[in-house]
Amino acid sequence: GTGNITATGTAGGSPINFTTNSINHTGTLTNVGTNTAGIVTISATIGTNVTGIIQNGIAPMVLSGVNTATPVTVTSGTLTVAASGTVDAPVTINGGTLSVVGIVNGTSTVNSGDLVVTSAGTAGAVTVSGGTTNGTGTIAGTVSVNSGSVNPGDLVNGGSSFGTLTVANDVTYST
Repeated sequence: GTGNITATGTAGGSPINFTTNSINHTGTLTNVGTNTAGIVTISATIGTNVTGIIQNGIAPMVLSGVNTATPVTVTSGTLTVAASGTVDAPVTINGGTLSVVGIVNGTSTVNSGDLVVTSAGTAGAVTVSGGTTNGTGTIAGTVSVNSGSVNPGDLVNGGSSFGTLTVANDVTYST
């Protein structure tokens, strides 16, 4: 089908779950939930016809299936790519938090907000133009820093690593 899907968890905090059947409509899938208990969980496969996944509410969204939709945008709240989740698309963080426990194969761009790669998580290339990038996981691609902060000590000291680190401006290391 065609049209946008909007998940709106409100008072009462009932979770919203998308399971079993794949989601492959032409349009966006947006979470605008206003209750932190109203978790939106998507374990169904999200197909290439979906024009975007948008996290724009305080209710958290969890992606635990294979997600090929483009693009993924986080503007508020927390979007988690679960251990069983894969995102094969670029991710833009304009606020809020992207928590990677699973795999993000696309380039992540951090304009503001946070990218957290956990010990089990793997992210592709990362461009930081604001906000913070940290964690104990692996960034497999190039990390480019235009502004904002990257805490490579967190990523390296956790036993993981990242590819090439490119810094466009001054860099300060502290211990």
